[in-house]
Amino acid sequence: MNVPAKTVKQKRNITSRLNAHLKHYPKPIRYPVYRKKCLWKFHRLYPDDPTINNNYRNACDECRRLIEEYEAKCENAIIDANNLGKFYRFVNKMRSCRSGVGTLFDRSNSPITDDESKATLLNEFFASTCVQDDGRSLQTEK
Repeated sequence: MNVPAKTVKQKRNITSRLNAHLKHYPKPIRYPVYRKKCLWKFHRLYPDDPTINNNYRNACDECRRLIEEYEAKCENAIIDANNLGKFYRFVNKMRSCRSGVGTLFDRSNSPITDDESKATLLNEFFASTCVQDDGRSLQTEK
């Protein structure tokens, strides 16, 4: 009766943050993936049973096929949309290094990670590949 009440804010489920990077597939793919997980549990318990092993391998093949078909369908939808922004979002999502230019190596094979040093190194390289313009046109005269 004399104890003060304090409301405690519940934290979000930690598994939802851990699984945020996982892909969300439609129901016709989720069910075979779930079936494969169930078969994996049986396969772990009875690794020498040939029927369970065969069923698990078939489930793996089916899941792989369904996921590849779904991914191809999604990529084709991006191409068919003819939307450049959607295409670049897809490409940027697939990149492994999103921070811009990765680590570069100078002439002595020492790594360069500083942005200013990277810019200087790239500028020196591109300046060395340029040629002086001689004023002639690239088109052949007739």
